Amino acid sequence: MEKKGTGVLMFAWVVFLILGCFNIIQGLIAVFRSSDWIRVFGNLHRITLVEVKTAGWIIIIWGLIELAAAGSIAKGAQFGRWLGIIIAGLGIIGWFFYLPAAPLWSIMLIALYAWVLHGLVVYGGTHERIGE
Repeated sequence: MEKKGTGVLMFAWVVFLILGCFNIIQGLIAVFRSSDWIRVFGNLHRITLVEVKTAGWIIIIWGLIELAAAGSIAKGAQFGRWLGIIIAGLGIIGWFFYLPAAPLWSIMLIALYAWVLHGLVVYGGTHERIGE
């Protein structure tokens, strides 16, 4: 029998894997093909008040941190839980800044990060490795 919350933690793990990969790809596009990034994401870069390539490197680093959290959550480490809580909290705050430029996308990601945050806070301390 699985421990309570294993599914929620697996969901957090998968979300961090997907968002980490997505952010790395998005950051690479911003760094190497900034005109394509601006065409796809519109005026989002104007909200950040940084150069598109700089924002791209920040997004790549953010994606790598999300992948590190995913790996640590999968191993059952408390480091991953706390890193995931910090990432989800900062993600919620960060996407509030993008509400004027991309309201639907921002609300969706705020809700996703909030769901992950809830799962890590409520069930994060009660599991071993995911899949065992």
